Amino acid sequence: MVGVSAVSHRQDVLTLHWLRPLLVLFLLLSGGCSLQPSLIPLQAIWSANPSMLIRLEQETAVGRPAAVSSLLESSRQQWLGGNPDNGLVILHRALRISPDDPLVYYYMAMMQSALGEFHEASQLARRSLTLTDAPLMREQVRLFLDQLNRSTGPDIQGKQTRV
Repeated sequence: MVGVSAVSHRQDVLTLHWLRPLLVLFLLLSGGCSLQPSLIPLQAIWSANPSMLIRLEQETAVGRPAAVSSLLESSRQQWLGGNPDNGLVILHRALRISPDDPLVYYYMAMMQSALGEFHEASQLARRSLTLTDAPLMREQVRLFLDQLNRSTGPDIQGKQTRV
């Protein structure tokens, strides 16, 4: 009896030894079964450094109505809280108040990219570039566009890229 139990236990251990990595691999692959490219690098840029967003808001604040500043802050909080849809709704209100604010377009681009709307995100970011002369703003938008292009592939100018 003891010999059979020890052999059975050893077989169970060997089975688990091979089964665990396969199970982990399956969960990782099935969890990412999206046809969209990974947005982890894009989200990490802003989530890891929310102080950069605050700095952009401060450095581009000249001439910005107080209501738009408040809406930008609210949209940033929604974005960082994982609610880009809510952030976009807020930004549309900001856009009605200040249709030429480059930071509004930049934030909208970030939120569109989080929603998988890469072509729209690219267009909004490019619009932001045409509206700003601020060096920090231009640098951040270019970094965004570079990361967006790397994450989505060369077809960003066309329809949404699906990898």
